[in-house]
Amino acid sequence: MSDALEGQLVEVDQPGELIRSFDGGRSRINPAEAYIRLLESDQSKITMTSYLKHVIWIAAHVSGKKLLDPKGSPIKKKDVAKYVTLDMMFWPNLTKLRINEVLQYLATKQKSKIATRQAYLAAMKGVMREAEELGYIDEKQLLSILKLSIKGRSKPKIRTLSLDEIIELFGSLANDAIGTRDTAIMAILLGGGLRRAEVAGLTMDQVMFHEQGFHVTGKGNKERTVYLNDNNWQKFMAYMNDVRGSEETILVTDKHDPDKQIEVPAPVFGRFWKNGDFDISKPLTPQAVYYILQRLTASIPQFNKLKPHDLRKTFATTLVNNGTPLTVVRDLLGHSSVKTTEIYVGVREQQLKDAARAINY
Repeated sequence: MSDALEGQLVEVDQPGELIRSFDGGRSRINPAEAYIRLLESDQSKITMTSYLKHVIWIAAHVSGKKLLDPKGSPIKKKDVAKYVTLDMMFWPNLTKLRINEVLQYLATKQKSKIATRQAYLAAMKGVMREAEELGYIDEKQLLSILKLSIKGRSKPKIRTLSLDEIIELFGSLANDAIGTRDTAIMAILLGGGLRRAEVAGLTMDQVMFHEQGFHVTGKGNKERTVYLNDNNWQKFMAYMNDVRGSEETILVTDKHDPDKQIEVPAPVFGRFWKNGDFDISKPLTPQAVYYILQRLTASIPQFNKLKPHDLRKTFATTLVNNGTPLTVVRDLLGHSSVKTTEIYVGVREQQLKDAARAINY
């Protein structure tokens, strides 16, 4: 058998072969696809699909196989999302040992954080639950996998901006249409604490113009309301009035009927094409929000590796430093637990430091 596997991977007769095209027998249901369909939010589906595609790529790498792109070249890590599909692995053969190999690769080769490895493990467990439900594996194999765990917790790196840095960040934005849009995005990230996926996914029906805020649907379809102060709201409205306009709906193709178009709420943030044209029918992606910040900060040394999440942390930390109760900060961030918020803003660690320094001997 060749070590090079392309597209729909070649069938093999060796028992336990993992990197092969998925053949579910009569049912033909791929447990990975079944797991993805069960996830509630679109963002969770995107995230877990990405994790599972990387699982396939890592499993192939560890076993000495090569996944090939349509041109016959080995698929590189940066191209996993583009070329790897969920049917490139025979999921029922994903054993406890092979899961550990994937986790070990993540830890040693990619230096992944504990939280990242825990997310990968959760994705693989979810697939194997579906594999057992569909009759591909027995309960004994599933239980051995479900017992796997990753101990510990990643220590969060809290990077927050000072007031001077925030002023400098806004000052670095161009005074043109793109700069006006990007200023509005920064105002919402810093002034509302939204995740980049939440900003990218904002639609016009979520904007509360009279209250200067937004109805936000976050992780796990958890809903919350966030507000902007006058300064940040003015930045947002400058984009609405000078760049975007008031278009509230757009027409899109019906997923169930390609010949039919339906009216849906229009995205708040559109994209600019290379020729400078603004297109409200093409919303920003979460990755685009990331790249916007990278582009803005590329020439400013102190903003090296600044991420959208750092702006969210700046929002949260500022609230805590201003005396806002943690329960309120929790609700504004969309966290399920105050403990998550404590970790997020480093409150617990600061309390430990203060307690130690208070000892007078």
